Amino acid sequence: MRILITGAGGFIGRHLLSGLKESGVSVFGATRTPAAPQEGLMACDLGSFQAFDELVEGVAPDVIVHAAGSLLGTDPSLAVEGYFNNLLSTVNVTRAAVKRRVGRVIFLSTHMVYGDTYHVRAGQEEGGAPANWYARGKYLCEHLLRDHSEFVETIVLRLPSVLGREKKRGDLVVDMIRALRENGTITIFGQGQSRRQFVDMRDLTAVVRHCAERDMGGRRFLLSPVAGPEIRTIQEIGETVVKVCGGGKVVFDSDRRDSPDHLIEPDILRAKLG
Repeated sequence: MRILITGAGGFIGRHLLSGLKESGVSVFGATRTPAAPQEGLMACDLGSFQAFDELVEGVAPDVIVHAAGSLLGTDPSLAVEGYFNNLLSTVNVTRAAVKRRVGRVIFLSTHMVYGDTYHVRAGQEEGGAPANWYARGKYLCEHLLRDHSEFVETIVLRLPSVLGREKKRGDLVVDMIRALRENGTITIFGQGQSRRQFVDMRDLTAVVRHCAERDMGGRRFLLSPVAGPEIRTIQEIGETVVKVCGGGKVVFDSDRRDSPDHLIEPDILRAKLG
């Protein structure tokens, strides 16, 4: 099996590339930034259909893992560019996969599709209420791929915060670690009783490999959220970070409301993917 990963220069893509290699998979990575040959990376602008199509022709992958995309940031002026980049890259991945008869596309989407607060139970996993441009773009990309699943098998994986080596930004745990290092204190809104889940990069790599190898049983499209089996309150997460980092304290800002729940029933992944 040959797997091509887009966005292989990013946090998730880079870890997928190295993790799949270590497990013996023949894997290639595409990244916008110049690539070092020894890392198995190839430079490619996903905004150019011709460039990506030529790359797919040369690699001849059985599976494309589409992990590339602009991330949600704090600067609202970047939303238009990010929205455009994410849609255009997915259009070009889909076009090339169909043209070159790639067997399967695995699209890495986001839990943000469920909205600002969610508790997803079995049977609700394909719903969505995206509340920002990033989530709306991902939701549209999911539908784009669903509409072309007659021509290329598609698995959509909606991801929560993903943790792993060298994670520097973008989730609650990293923010807590940074606050602890800067002033020795983690501040939690309200009473810290809202719940969170994460997934370890090693576990996500195993899920992606399983999705690349599994028999679809005649199905052309499959969507599943990915969530770690452990559900923790924000207070518990903060206390764990303090313990792991060797000291500090957790304080509560009672003038602020508790953060909303972000929760997926863990059994959904097993039921959907086996």
